[in-house]
Amino acid sequence: MPVLKKSESRSNEIRQIETILDTLTPEQEKIKRLAVGDLKRLQAAERAEQNATKVLGSLFRDQAGAILLSGLRFEHDGQVAQIDHLAINEHGVVSLFETKHFSSGIKLDSKGRFWRWDRFKKRYIEIASPFNLSKLNQPIVKQVLAELGMNNPTFRHFVVVDYKAKLIKPKKGYDNLCRPDRVEKTLMDKTNGGGFFSIFKRLTGWLGCRSMDQAALVELGEDLQDQNAPIKVDYWAKYGLTPSKSQIAKAEFKTQTPSSNSDDDADKPERLERLTMPKLARALNISPAEMELRLIEEGFMEKRGDKTFVTDQGKAAGIQFRKGRRGFFFLLPATLVNEPTLQD
Repeated sequence: MPVLKKSESRSNEIRQIETILDTLTPEQEKIKRLAVGDLKRLQAAERAEQNATKVLGSLFRDQAGAILLSGLRFEHDGQVAQIDHLAINEHGVVSLFETKHFSSGIKLDSKGRFWRWDRFKKRYIEIASPFNLSKLNQPIVKQVLAELGMNNPTFRHFVVVDYKAKLIKPKKGYDNLCRPDRVEKTLMDKTNGGGFFSIFKRLTGWLGCRSMDQAALVELGEDLQDQNAPIKVDYWAKYGLTPSKSQIAKAEFKTQTPSSNSDDDADKPERLERLTMPKLARALNISPAEMELRLIEEGFMEKRGDKTFVTDQGKAAGIQFRKGRRGFFFLLPATLVNEPTLQD
């Protein structure tokens, strides 16, 4: 399945703020204004992500030789890259998509500067270029890919604007600033026809990139998912509030919503969430060395000389062996946190 990861829903964050708003008193008007502002931004972002994911997903779903992942966050050497959508094709071309949802509109002038309309001040205010923000993510993504064995990728950057936002830009150029339904046409126009993925083949024809088959692409995409490091915002703490037990219970009840997976995913096996050895050790409040020792004692790993290997039992449990830029490392299922034999 070329679409390996959909955008993660913001519904839990939205419901958390809704629960907070239900509990605020008239004396907490300042907090209410902050919460309402955050709620509107999250709802707009959720809508924009759903629109972009739906259209981009339809482009990649039936295409061989490419994968699409949405809602990725990488942490690498103290730096963070937040990727709305990432596509990789069989010839090593990586497309990064920035999704924007300015409800009041966005404008790009002839000098390449971006502006958003301020409804209160009744004027345009210059903002950071989404293209530049996307390009800042490129070195981090490149390093992550290198650790997973993909070297010298070619990068392309797109800024996708939500349907409800007004878009003003020069009549010529900047085709990669568009609405979701124009992405395919933009790629086709740049290649003078020939189909959605022909641009990738033409771009890489002179680059000498080594092609990957579909199985290798899928494996790379799954490895990227393993590197995903999402964060959850605690809005109670953000607003300086301490929820009561009943409020926590109410919030948890609201966030327990049915899965929004499509019928296409109904028969798809659930992917294991995997952690590195240090992260799993921290979850069990032990050192990585102690973590490794316990895994060896329980038969998940074994020592051969001074090196550690995954046993058949470990492979069956979902432990993976990976090669990174700094050497080899293990990825372990997060479910091992609940393994009684590994706990104190």
